[in-house]
Amino acid sequence: MDTNHANAFNSSSFQDMWEEQWKPGYCLNCHTTGYEPSTGEYAFDGVTCESCHVPYLGKHPPAEMIVNETAAFCGTCHKVSYDEWMKSNHGEIDVKCVSCHEDHPMMLRIPNVINLCSSCHGKEYREFAIGTHANEGLDCTDCHMYRLPDKPRHRGPTSTGHSFTISSGACSQCHGGNIHARFDLMQLQELLHTKTPTNLETQVLDLETKVSKIEKEANNKYEEPMIGILVGLIFGFIAFQVVTRSKATEYYTRVRQAVMKTSLYLSNSRQPIRGNTQEEET
Repeated sequence: MDTNHANAFNSSSFQDMWEEQWKPGYCLNCHTTGYEPSTGEYAFDGVTCESCHVPYLGKHPPAEMIVNETAAFCGTCHKVSYDEWMKSNHGEIDVKCVSCHEDHPMMLRIPNVINLCSSCHGKEYREFAIGTHANEGLDCTDCHMYRLPDKPRHRGPTSTGHSFTISSGACSQCHGGNIHARFDLMQLQELLHTKTPTNLETQVLDLETKVSKIEKEANNKYEEPMIGILVGLIFGFIAFQVVTRSKATEYYTRVRQAVMKTSLYLSNSRQPIRGNTQEEET
């Protein structure tokens, strides 16, 4: 048979993970039949009939093979699913695994998930059928059995969703940042219904007054520093002019002195040398 139980040992997903973990023997307790821990040997690959039924009876058929249909028995191998089921409403009222899953192929008893859930949850289904989720093509498992995308369903001891609780991750996966938009809209609608036009006008005037006050405070906050900056620039410009003019005056004085010295030197150079003149006259 091509079922998950029959392929429990030979499936590629199990073999890959088993090799990654260096093939621990305890995995064979559930993935083989008749495993003997002391020797490491087993009778058959996968989960055969005797894993769930008592050892073969000589009177079968027609005598029926006894099977333990309790959730606790399934939980000896499906531990994660069983632990989640124990915390769920299904576990509280003892809705067994075989109530939803078929005995041998382990598929759902009703392939359509919505039809399967509505067979017991009729009231919830009627509410769901007229809602947005149904119109978007979602079914019960999209929210009640949500699993994180990075955690494959059948790879190691990860959540299988059998607690049937709706996590925040299930909501945010679709609704994202708009998850509280509906609540905000409801608050706005309540405000519009409870407030009269007069009260709303008063609130608007109060808000405008507060805005004007904030703007005035903001202007005052920047007004004084700006005045200080302008005064500083003015004094700086005046000081620059004073220093510049002082330097110019000093430079002019030095040039004037140099010109006077040059003129005096030229005047002296034009006068005749008396010693040479006397010799020429002689």
